Amino acid sequence: MTTPADGPFLNTEKFKMDATIDYKGTLDGKVHLEDRDDTEVLLRLAYRNTPQNSWTELTQGVVARMGFGGTVSNVASAEPEKADGPFWITYDYHRKDYPDWENHRITLPFPPLFLPELNDAQKKSKDPLPLGSPQDIVYETSLKLPEGVLPVPLLEKAAGDDPDNQEIAYALGAAYARTDNAEKAAEQFKKLLSGKPTATMLNGAAYELSNANVRLDDALDYASRAVAQTSEETMNVRLISAVTADYLRMKDLAAEWDTVGWIKFRKGDAAGAEKYIRAAWMLWQHALIGEHLAEVYEKLGRKREADHLCTLALAAPGKDDEPFLRGKLEEMQKRLGVTKPENRTVSARGYHPPPFLGGIELSEMRAVKVRRIITISKGAKSAIFAVAIENGKSRAEARFVSGDKDLEVEEDSLVRTNFGALFPDEVPAKILRAGWLSCSKYSSECTMVFFQADDSASFVMATPKPD
Repeated sequence: MTTPADGPFLNTEKFKMDATIDYKGTLDGKVHLEDRDDTEVLLRLAYRNTPQNSWTELTQGVVARMGFGGTVSNVASAEPEKADGPFWITYDYHRKDYPDWENHRITLPFPPLFLPELNDAQKKSKDPLPLGSPQDIVYETSLKLPEGVLPVPLLEKAAGDDPDNQEIAYALGAAYARTDNAEKAAEQFKKLLSGKPTATMLNGAAYELSNANVRLDDALDYASRAVAQTSEETMNVRLISAVTADYLRMKDLAAEWDTVGWIKFRKGDAAGAEKYIRAAWMLWQHALIGEHLAEVYEKLGRKREADHLCTLALAAPGKDDEPFLRGKLEEMQKRLGVTKPENRTVSARGYHPPPFLGGIELSEMRAVKVRRIITISKGAKSAIFAVAIENGKSRAEARFVSGDKDLEVEEDSLVRTNFGALFPDEVPAKILRAGWLSCSKYSSECTMVFFQADDSASFVMATPKPD
């Protein structure tokens, strides 16, 4: 048997630092490093084989290999033996004389990002480049500058020096939005988006404006255009020929629905916001989307549902991706007063419900009952299927991917399955998902449990398509 090139889940690497820098150029930060890939195995072995009182020295070595020259302290990590989730490390980071501070220039403290090097034969080849298995890499740094020091003038100069650079133009608009220059942000985004912007840029500008609570009509226009653009792209995809980008586009669609809903919420239309954010939450159970939906329910007076969403969001991926998100969810749950303190567990960050309770329900939310076609005389059978669900269509598309071949006939049952209300409006769009279909002789129905939106691609693309 040949080992598949891709693993059983999407490889991920996340690095997050919240840091401050003083006038002398000394940087202090708190770091959260998370791995779910081959590096994870090496880290687990290293931390498992090193006494805990030596983890600071071990982490110092890990950080040095990542290109960081400072010192670490207050090291903590996930339990190396528990492999049911990503392996993470947290530590405090201290660095004196941060590079080029005297010349009014700094670099963001990110790890290096490498692509595989090509040999001579690969450089001459016209075949697709071997970039390796799909991987989701997220590096995020929040850097607080000394009082009176702002990045805006530097971005203004950079934008003036390179007026055609859309990334700099967008960064300048975002900087305006986050430094109480909301009107300048609105004008900057208006100029940037007057051409042919990508859906990602449209959605990003809309979200920045909505968080700044300015030009909400413009923000809604940008977000709606992003949804229309991404929705149109989904309609051009055939299930049999779908590639990794087509499955990962579901995260984009969910984020754009969430942005539309969030803007509606900001405009005072909580009822209109609910259907968009709920659809986003059903498609991609990300903590930030769950927090938005909890706020909507609280505004609508549905306190129990809001409290419930807090529990689920605290168990969902991404609760540490946004500054203060975890604390915001915990504070909301305290404010709602539905879940009693004695039913919460205590962590270093405060009170929150046991995560396994929410984790189980998140999985159940992605489960759908499917009528069983085949006869099973003993035990159970399971297989991975991909499904495409088009807005307004009563029948879905389904494709057997891998697993017990006896279940291939269940494609016909999946085609006829009612997957519920998944879309927030009537805009033509197509949702691509993949999941495990499990069938047992003890039930007349099978259960389809969809993977998270950012995991579907790795399961589907690891199996070759039929000729």
